[in-house]
Amino acid sequence: MLTIPLNEVQEHYSVVISGAGPVGLLIALRLGQINIPTLVVERHNELLFSTRGCAYQPVVIKALEDLGLLDCIKQQAHVNRDGLHWRDIHGKELAHLPVPEGEYILLMGQKRLNDTILKELEKYPCVNVRFNTAYVGCEQDKHQVKVMLHETSVQRDDDSFVTADWLVGADGAASTVRRSLCIPFEGISFTDFRVIGTDVYYDFASEGYPIMNYIRDKDYWCGLLYTGEKKDGKHDGAPLWRVAYVESLEHSLEKAAILERAQKQLRHYVKGPEGPFDIHRAEPYRVHQRCAAEAIKGRVILAGDALHSNNPAGGFGLTTGILDAYNVGNVLSRVCRGEADESLLTEVANDRRDAWLNYTNKLSMGMYKRLASEEPQDARERDEYFASLNNDPSYFSKVRAMVEGIAGKTFSA
Repeated sequence: MLTIPLNEVQEHYSVVISGAGPVGLLIALRLGQINIPTLVVERHNELLFSTRGCAYQPVVIKALEDLGLLDCIKQQAHVNRDGLHWRDIHGKELAHLPVPEGEYILLMGQKRLNDTILKELEKYPCVNVRFNTAYVGCEQDKHQVKVMLHETSVQRDDDSFVTADWLVGADGAASTVRRSLCIPFEGISFTDFRVIGTDVYYDFASEGYPIMNYIRDKDYWCGLLYTGEKKDGKHDGAPLWRVAYVESLEHSLEKAAILERAQKQLRHYVKGPEGPFDIHRAEPYRVHQRCAAEAIKGRVILAGDALHSNNPAGGFGLTTGILDAYNVGNVLSRVCRGEADESLLTEVANDRRDAWLNYTNKLSMGMYKRLASEEPQDARERDEYFASLNNDPSYFSKVRAMVEGIAGKTFSA
């Protein structure tokens, strides 16, 4: 147990959130809108660039609208009303999953989404976002959580302490909050590949690609989609596309080596420019299919990748995280105002865990197997899935019902 002398505690907040990614910031936004004193701590010195989340399924639209972000996001994102396409490595279309009339998928880089939320948070002085501040550990009783923090920008061993009514761990798949509570992260980590998220300035549409694509190939499977951004923010600038492909874990993680391999990898999908591709960023990341054994422990709640992590196929990870943030933020606001019993936090935390286990996990694993698996059973199921999409108009409603299941139960503010 971490023993924190009370006389060393400097501040008290209703909620402390570890992690200034989109999930943590969205929870803070909802709390700010209700005037709940909130501290967000982030160990890095700024919002991180990320080549991970980019596609947000229609199931999140109502949540973003209720949070007051939808119009601003739509102005910056690409509004995809076409849906997604499966193609083979030679460009042949295998299947098309349309978007229902009146709905859309938002395509927007995670960094731009983070910037948008942080800008909105400036309206709410009750929310303090503190960079260069790492969560170290906590102890709790039935009334509050005592949190140890460490300033990462200075070379010293001093720690600081705050108290809170509630602590939220929104600090990613390698969550320090989850680990400090000894909560197992159950599931698997993929050991035969890593993903390289690559942002490249090139007009893939000029070579026949729709806006959102998944390439089916046992060796070169990938996600390939437009981010809604253009070079230097100019209307006539080269469009920025995301290509998330896989490679062996044996390859070097040296930045120059990753970029060199990316130049070769991109040629599998397009002819490209005569010279090298203009690669804006290429980042490696490990892929997991895991869920925390507990979503809430005492006065500490997990959300987003700290609670669950899945492979990137389909864009279901951050979609699920946004819905975590919306519902957890709503319930926290009610509990902090004394308008709901604390037991409602247990209900919402467990509901979000169940939504991942019953829907996100199954959807993302199904997408992964369709893209990469060579197992006979998976191949048969892939052929049946594509045939149903192409030939049975009613099949889409079954797919849509599964995606909508990610929403779980809606908890109001």
